[in-house]
Amino acid sequence: MNAILIPPKTSPETAPENYGSGRYYARFSQTERLSDTPGELYPAIWVFEAFDRDWFEANQLPSSPNGLEGYYNRPELYVLELRIESVMVWPVAGLAAIHAADVDDAEPNDWFVLQAAPLGGRVPNEGEIPMTIYPNLYAAGTAATLLEARPADPATSARLDRAASTAHIPDASEQDVDNAMAGVASASIEWVVIYDVGQGNAIGLCEPSGSVKGYFDLGGGVTGNAKTFPTVLTHFCFTQQPTIILSHWDFDHWSSANRDTRSQSMTWIAPRQSVGPTHLALMTSIQSTGKLLLIPTGFPAKRHGQVYLELCTGKGRNHSGLALTLSKQATGAGDQMLFPGDARYTYILSFPNPPKNQYVSAVVPHHGGDMRSRTVPLCPSVSHSRLLYSFGAGNTFSHPRQVTRVDHHNAAWRNPHIGSGSTFEVREMANRGTKPLGHVYPHVCPCAPVWRCVLSI
Repeated sequence: MNAILIPPKTSPETAPENYGSGRYYARFSQTERLSDTPGELYPAIWVFEAFDRDWFEANQLPSSPNGLEGYYNRPELYVLELRIESVMVWPVAGLAAIHAADVDDAEPNDWFVLQAAPLGGRVPNEGEIPMTIYPNLYAAGTAATLLEARPADPATSARLDRAASTAHIPDASEQDVDNAMAGVASASIEWVVIYDVGQGNAIGLCEPSGSVKGYFDLGGGVTGNAKTFPTVLTHFCFTQQPTIILSHWDFDHWSSANRDTRSQSMTWIAPRQSVGPTHLALMTSIQSTGKLLLIPTGFPAKRHGQVYLELCTGKGRNHSGLALTLSKQATGAGDQMLFPGDARYTYILSFPNPPKNQYVSAVVPHHGGDMRSRTVPLCPSVSHSRLLYSFGAGNTFSHPRQVTRVDHHNAAWRNPHIGSGSTFEVREMANRGTKPLGHVYPHVCPCAPVWRCVLSI
């Protein structure tokens, strides 16, 4: 396994002393907006996946996909985070394609040449672009400044495209997915465990005994938010060989695959999306011991027992992934719970337009980030209604946003951060207090024929 994927034994706040040559070939991965003004793009953190440029130039790509596993065990890979105050600042002008895509909630497939220099303890000067270099997803990074940013030349981009291509992995068929979901489809799902994984998402679909039959995401805090992951959570449930459904390919939705590597021998169902070298390293690890099914664009939505699985209709990684709706009954009847990943509600085809109160419980998209849409589900206002925010306390992205809390509060999901009263529908993972974990269990109560949701803290 590549070193970037192996959680270190040191504190997550200890930065490995490794930043490579300081020259990188990087593909944009995701953006996190930091503005307190709803809808504003900046300031923001831009996240890249990168090869060390010198390493990539010195090592040939394998001639066959059969050599990818060995290849991806070796490269010097990095995650790079840039804090962007405005795109009107040099040298960010060389990254104009990112700004153009970000306006449309998407990511460009372009490759860029980035050069950085460690700050060595000094404070960035005015006009410098702060940057953090992470040689490991699970540890702090090296503070640096961006020296150069420009598009890679066409020939280099073509070689990098081949290195980060998933073309060797065939599209999953409907039968493939049916087979992978058979255990979930035949199960009686009575518990849904929303795990406290810090700044990330991990949801378990459980039988009455509590055994997990399937996961929707298996993530957790990484890079600057690795410190939000609770250290007492050391393993997950794989007793029933659960299928792992990945909403989309952001780090914080799959990173616990490396905290508990038994997950990599399971069957994974994930959307086919543009990814970078860190993701290829994980994909090759999964393929070596488990199975990876990539869902192509246009794949039909389908019910698998109580689970309804569908591709979202938006652009970019967040809004083109998978969403999951869980019904109390295998026919789709009864109470429903909505798990959107990071997708805007309006990009989920089954989401009612106009919104209704059909979801007894839901997890807020993107950890409560500003979705630049005011459309949210309406709370049915029954005693067991719950709305969940999955985020880590003190995260670097300032999740959840107040605008998101207000939008849901105005839809009758009563939030203790906003209103007063004796009862509230909203639960937040970060509010674990002095307890080590804040898992949330919406489940069928054995003493009453209704779904309930309680905190286990």
